[in-house]
Amino acid sequence: MNTNKVPVSKLNISKDVRIELFFILFGSVLLCFIGFYNKYPLVYSDTGTYLYSGFCGINPTDRPIFYGLFARHISLAVSPWLVIWVQGFLVSFLLFITVKMIFIGSNHLLIFLFSLVILVCFTGVSHNVSILIPDIFTSISLLTFVNLLINNNVKLFAKIFLSIVLILSLVVHLSNILIITTLCFLAALVLYLKKGKGSGLKIRIKRNLIYCSILIAISWFLIPSANYVYSNQFTISRGSQVFIMNHLSETGVLEEYLKRECKSNNFKICQYKDSLVWDFLWDSKSPLYKTGGWEANKQEYDLIIKDILSKPYYLKSVIPELLFYSITQYFNFDIEHPLVYGPNSAPYSQIHWHYSKEIKNYCSSRQNTGTINFDLTNSFETILVLFSLVFIFYFIARPNVFRSFPFELRVIVLTVISGTVINAIVTSNLSAINSRYQNRIIWLVPLIFILVSGHLVRNRKNSRAIQQLF
Repeated sequence: MNTNKVPVSKLNISKDVRIELFFILFGSVLLCFIGFYNKYPLVYSDTGTYLYSGFCGINPTDRPIFYGLFARHISLAVSPWLVIWVQGFLVSFLLFITVKMIFIGSNHLLIFLFSLVILVCFTGVSHNVSILIPDIFTSISLLTFVNLLINNNVKLFAKIFLSIVLILSLVVHLSNILIITTLCFLAALVLYLKKGKGSGLKIRIKRNLIYCSILIAISWFLIPSANYVYSNQFTISRGSQVFIMNHLSETGVLEEYLKRECKSNNFKICQYKDSLVWDFLWDSKSPLYKTGGWEANKQEYDLIIKDILSKPYYLKSVIPELLFYSITQYFNFDIEHPLVYGPNSAPYSQIHWHYSKEIKNYCSSRQNTGTINFDLTNSFETILVLFSLVFIFYFIARPNVFRSFPFELRVIVLTVISGTVINAIVTSNLSAINSRYQNRIIWLVPLIFILVSGHLVRNRKNSRAIQQLF
């Protein structure tokens, strides 16, 4: 009799695991909904660069090579469908363990499914999962970071997997590593200021924070190492100075600087000080290309940027613009209207070259026949995000109520809100205002609205938060 009971127990455990895995896999497919609706993974102008870099082993000047390598190897050089499915799986897995962390012991599977349906139907998460660029990895990096930091339910194998995912998500896009590094620094600062409070918990969080810091440091090392392997330059970025110059040109600070400083400096760009184009970054008539291009101007641009940021006269113009651009970026999160990328485009060329058997499917997709738009999704997402922000800040503004939330939920709320703010600051001021940059992460705001609402409903009988809601 005893020998029969042990296998039953094991079967019960394995059955639970199988059920959870089924839900995660189902979620990964559901998150690819837009890809299925489009009849092919979505592409962007940058898709061509990423695929070319990964398949040809050529490091782009303006971005890391890692997403190109990821797309090449995950697709098995057979189909990019595998790429968006893996992206969907990562998001589904992270959503599942996040929901389970908050609702452990209750019906977390139902809440997980409910979250998926709401997010897929009313936010841009499926769009970001289904497109062949690394945008979704910004959200992945944030969710991975917070789970490594506070999720006490993560076992050894899952922790190893999350560690690999965090490093991958940080190295595929330079903005990701800046965002998570800043969050890690802020977490360390908060931990330092909370001296003597919750010593046992503080020791665990401190240990996890050190572990995350090590992973971030590895990522900081991997990016220049890859640049050295593929381009013989041990540097984080060979093009960051151009993005900053573009931002300074947009704000008018560069024009003001050149008019004042060209009298005493013989910069190459000085001859164009009165004819700076609006699109400094990509316009073929830009002084950038008339004076030799990205790498030829690196030393000069570095000197100009350093000079502007070191002089109070220019900083008084830079700082207000920084705030304006950050706020503007935060509330610009529409899904961009998908363009048609036909035979003369970089995405078409790369799909045709590396996935030639699928070129007919690519050409007949809704995107490339001009029969897809996201106007309705944008309207739903705008309403949902704004309502979620008001709802969340209502509780944050009432510390006594907010402190009644579970510790893990409070950390998730503060981390996600901080992450979306830092994302807006980094992208708008080191590149340009682009709704795509904020859309890739803003769907996390409705997620925390769902988590907070679920907590309040679960504890409706004895929740101090509900008792004090009105």
